[in-house]
Order: sequence, then C-alpha cells, then structure tokens
Amino acid sequence: MKKLFTLFVFTGLISFTPLFALSGGPDAYGYVWKDSNEPGGPVYNWIDISTIGLPITGLADDNSAPMQYNIGFNFHYYWSDYTKVKVGSNGWVSFDNPSNIASCFPSLPTAGGPADNILAAFMTDLTFFGGGNPAQAFYWTNFTDSFIVQYSNVPHWMAAAPNYTAGTTTFQIILCGSDSSITFQYQTLNTLNDIAGCNDLVIGIENLTGNIGLQCYVDLVPPANYAIKFYYPPVVTLQVPDATPFWNQNVGSKGVIVPAGSISLATNIKNVGNATISSPIAINAQVRDLAFVLLHQDNDTLASLNTGAFTIVNFLPAYLTVPGQYSYQVSTNCATDINPANNIKLSEIEVINACSPTVFTYHTPNLPDQQVSWNSGIGNDDGIGVFYKPPVYPILIDSLEFFVQNALGDGYTATIFANDAPFGAPGTILSSTVVPGASVITASWNSVDLLTPVQIDSGGFYVVFFQAGPNIFLGLETAAPISRNTYEILDGSWSEYRENSNQDAAFKVHITPPGLDNSTSVVGITITANQAGATYQWLDCNNSYAVIPGATAQNFMAPANGSYAVQLNFAGCLDTSACVVINNFSIENWLLNNAIVFPNPAESIVNIQFIYAVSNDPVYLQLTDVAGKNIAVPYQMNLDNLQLNVEALSSGIYTYQLIQNGNIFAVGKFVKQ
Repeated sequence: MKKLFTLFVFTGLISFTPLFALSGGPDAYGYVWKDSNEPGGPVYNWIDISTIGLPITGLADDNSAPMQYNIGFNFHYYWSDYTKVKVGSNGWVSFDNPSNIASCFPSLPTAGGPADNILAAFMTDLTFFGGGNPAQAFYWTNFTDSFIVQYSNVPHWMAAAPNYTAGTTTFQIILCGSDSSITFQYQTLNTLNDIAGCNDLVIGIENLTGNIGLQCYVDLVPPANYAIKFYYPPVVTLQVPDATPFWNQNVGSKGVIVPAGSISLATNIKNVGNATISSPIAINAQVRDLAFVLLHQDNDTLASLNTGAFTIVNFLPAYLTVPGQYSYQVSTNCATDINPANNIKLSEIEVINACSPTVFTYHTPNLPDQQVSWNSGIGNDDGIGVFYKPPVYPILIDSLEFFVQNALGDGYTATIFANDAPFGAPGTILSSTVVPGASVITASWNSVDLLTPVQIDSGGFYVVFFQAGPNIFLGLETAAPISRNTYEILDGSWSEYRENSNQDAAFKVHITPPGLDNSTSVVGITITANQAGATYQWLDCNNSYAVIPGATAQNFMAPANGSYAVQLNFAGCLDTSACVVINNFSIENWLLNNAIVFPNPAESIVNIQFIYAVSNDPVYLQLTDVAGKNIAVPYQMNLDNLQLNVEALSSGIYTYQLIQNGNIFAVGKFVKQ
C-alpha cells in the first residue's frame, strides 16, 4: 500500500486519504501549504495558457529544456530572488540549472542532490518522447506578478512501444510575485509507474541548500480539479548567513585534466544566505591523492561577505608530478554560518604526463562498484557519455576502453563527438566503431582500437558508450573524487547523468600528446625555436649552459658570435636543443637582419616587421629616397609591425631606419612600384 509521507493527526486518527482537507508546515523557514479542500485554502481555478503561452521545447525523456525561461519579474523564494527557471520533463521546475532529476525521486527535503531549489509539482517518470506522444509544455508571464508553467497531456514513460502510457496528466505551476506564493493545480492525472522500493511520485518544494522544504505527497496521486498552495511566511524570523564554496576551478565544479607540474587552484566563495556575514570566513584548500595523503594546502580569510555577494579566491599552486586522480577540497568555516551542510566542495583533478602517450580517465584504479543499463525501447541511441577537455593540443585519440560489468548478448557502439555544437554541446561525429555482442568480455575492460586516430586541435570532445540493447551493463564507480562530467543519452536526448555528482563512468581514452619539437632555425644572427605554445629559456653553450637573463622569447637575437641553445618547457616536458653556432655577428648584420619587409616590391602598403627591439618604448620610422632626402609617409605601429601607406610615393628605391630611444636598431630597403 502506498502512503502519503506527511502525517496529520486529528484526535488520534491518522488520515492518509487526499479527499480530506490537507495542510502542512511550517518548515524551518516558515512556509506552510494548504489544499483546495482546506478552509482558507486556495480555490481551484484552472488558467489554460496553451493558446496564449509560449511552447517549451527540447523536453524528451528524463531531461530538461536546454534553456532557462525568464519569469519576467523578481520572484522571492526562501531568502533569494530569482528571474529564471529550468523546466524538467519529469514534472519539476528549478531555480537552479540542473539538467536531470529522474527516478528514483528524492524525498523533500534532501540536501546535496540535483533536486535542491526545486518546485516538484508532479515529479514522476513522465515523458515527452515517442512517436505520436501528445505531451506539450508552455510558459506564460504578464511581466508583472504572474508566471505559469503548464504541462498538458503528458503520459508516463513505459518500456514497450510506443514508450508512453495511454493515460495523460495535465497540471500547472503558478508563481505569484505580489505575495511570493506558489500554486500547483491539477486538471487530470494518470496512475503511477510502480517501482518497488522507489519514490515514484513526489510533490513538494525544497530550498537551495536542500535541508529545508515541504513534502505533500509521496507515491499517492492527488485528485483531479485540485490545488495546493505554498504560502511565503508573513514574518521571516530565520536569518541565514550562509557562506559556501560555490564552485571549484569552474562553474559546476567539473573535473579538469592538467599536465604534471604547477596546478592553479581557484574557488568561488559565495554568501547564499539572506543576511550579511560580518564575522571572518576562514577558507581552507587541500589537495589529496587517492590514498587521502595530504599533498598541498593553503588558507585564506574573508573579513565579511554581503548577502548574495561572491569573491574568487586564488590559492597557492599545487605542484603535482605523479599522473593520476586527485581530490581538490575547499571548506569554509564561519562562526555565524547557519548552514554547515554546504561548507565543503570537492572536485577532481586528473594529472597526466603530457610528454608521452597517456590516458585520460576520471576512473580510479579501483574496479567499478556500480553498473548502469538503459531500456528506452527504441533503437540503439541510449548510452553514457563523458566529456574531456585536453590541456594541450593537438592530441591524437588512439583507442578507447570501457569496463563492461555484464552482457547477455548485446554489444555497443563507441562514438566520439566534437563539442562544436552551440554552447559546447556534442556536434560532429569524429569516430564511431560498432562492437558486436560476441566480442564483449564481461567483468573486464574492453578495448576499442580506432582505425584512424582522431586529432583534437582545440576545445573538447565527448566519448559515448551506446548500448545495442538493454542486456549490456556499463561499469561505474562511486569512489571519490567524482568528475561531474558524465552524461546520459536516452532516445538520443542528452542530459547530465542523474548520478553525476556521485558516480563516474568506467572509461579510458588513450591519447598521444604533441610532445616536444626542439628544432631551431637561424636567420642572420636571429635564432628561432619552433615549438609553438612552449616557454623558452636561452642558454650560453660556451659557459656551462649558463642562463641568459631575460632571453625568454621564442626569437632570440644573439648578442655576439658564440654558441647558443634553448630549453623548452611544454606542459611540464623539458628539453634542451642542440647548440647553434653564430659566427657572423656584426652591427651591420644585426641591423640588416632585424626586420622583414613585405610585400617588396609594393604598390600601396608596406609592412616592416622587426624581430628584436631594445625595450617596449615607441618605435619611430625614418624614410629616405635614393637622393638621401627625408620622406614623410603615414604609418601606424602595431606591436612588432609598422604598416606604411606608400601609395603617394613615386616609383623607386627607399631606405628605412627604425629608431627607438634615439638609437637605430634596424635598417633596410624596399621598392615602390
């Protein structure tokens, strides 16, 4: 027997039937709720926006609309103001930006999950997917004090074709700006998909910290033509100063891949409460290895933080030389912080050796302890994907590995997508390899060798394990750290994996990094190293490879005849070139070879690009004709390039001198046609 989660006691009688008048609260903040059968409760008054509202697009199965929708005014919810909402296919609306809340659904409140900061009007396993599905969703605002989201004729999901049930549900969420109230209205409702031991339906609200909220129904369908209203407290007595590490390294605290060496560490500290924090906020950053050994830590303190304000804190870099997974944890400690539940943020750092072939993986060396398989019932477009962003370019993807926990005859397809669609979404298919069921090895890593390596020159990429059927199970692990870079693909629709904060997929990506090219070229007395993106330090080979102070550019002007080398540092890889001998040093050579002229001859524009300047001070031009007469022409300076307009000059040969701080540092000639 299913039951209503919230109990109501009337002279010793416990009632579970929604036909009676129901109410609840207050929660810790002061919200209460009443239904339309309760005296003084809301009046059911359906407001159909299907003809006046705008359609909500992109809803499928277990996902959310790809964009947030403007409320049209500031809506006050708990202690914060919001102007946008995210709409989910499973009957929820969030003031944050989650991409997925799916079965089994969390009870409300439950801190630390994707259901924080939501309005769960009819949070159950609904679907907008399947041929002929009648489901629609709309939103409408008067831009003053009313905002409505409406779900119309939305069925429940089912595995068998056409992947949705015959009955449908129609309900709406109404935000009222004048009194900060929230109303759920139910026109028609369908029965539940009943999964034993699982929350199949949850109705209620939850705040942004996840530890305050109201739950009205669990696994019990309310009646039709029915309303529930949540009332903002008339007097808020709960003052909430709440400092939190809002994110680590990037928005979303997603795992990063970095080359071995010095690792930058940053965090966003935000006051998400409704009261100014006037006492000091102590901040601690720690980096630990998989054995939980502390390798690096740093501390900082904020004197105060206004309501809603944030600050970016940059810690001392961590120096990590051993490839593998590391936990980056930031914690806050404040004497007046009322919500310690959100005082720690943990994210993942994956360190690689960028000097030789290596592996991208957010999976630790442990064996997986979980598994996942989808059963949408349509095609081979269900799967798990992981996003990777290389720290160096270009890289070659040579092969992939997936840990298959179990397989009963089904195979899979390994696909690589570029992130070249809008907003960095998966776009171009770079590689796709079909693995038949007969080739799958269970309880083991399965390797997929690419026929042609995939080269990544910029941005990131997604690797996807598309299952050929419901009888193959991919391995997952719950061991920290978690990357939050995992996605689920159901019926071809992408969203963040429902356990994105708690599990990592068992993927490995074998890559070849660019490595080092320490070749050098010599023009006159200028030496150039050819490794783009490296840092440089030029050395004097005639003095026990002594460092030449200040010689850290890609181009180096030899100060005299001698032997010189360059030490390159590329993504933590160090290499020293062979010594290059300069034996034609002279002031004349120095001046003649310190600039490149193009085009030459020229008709209208001449570019003079100099290789080496004494300082960053302005560079001036002196131009003479064959008679030695000074000629004035318009020109402009752009970094190391002078652009001359010679259109008005007569045809002939002209000599230029580049002058800095009164000294000539380059000479040359060009021909005006």
